[in-house]
Amino acid sequence: MAALSEEKISHLAHLVRDGLEADRRIYCKGSRKEILRAIKQTLTETAELQDEVREIVHRKLVSYKRKIVEGSADWEILYEKTYREELRKRGL
Repeated sequence: MAALSEEKISHLAHLVRDGLEADRRIYCKGSRKEILRAIKQTLTETAELQDEVREIVHRKLVSYKRKIVEGSADWEILYEKTYREELRKRGL
């Protein structure tokens, strides 16, 4: 799965910013442009991290001696477990 396109990230960032602005309980310091830029950066970094972790997990699973059919129930279970472990290693 590839990282999100710039258009999708921009769209999501606008939705997040608009949602934050609509919630009167939240105060965001900075201009609308600065807030939007920070949200875009966070979304981009998160998408890149997810892609990196997915690739690591995939490489691990295909390297097992016991061949696991990609898409099978075993694959899905091991994939989820390994994905969570990789995120935990990164403090997430």
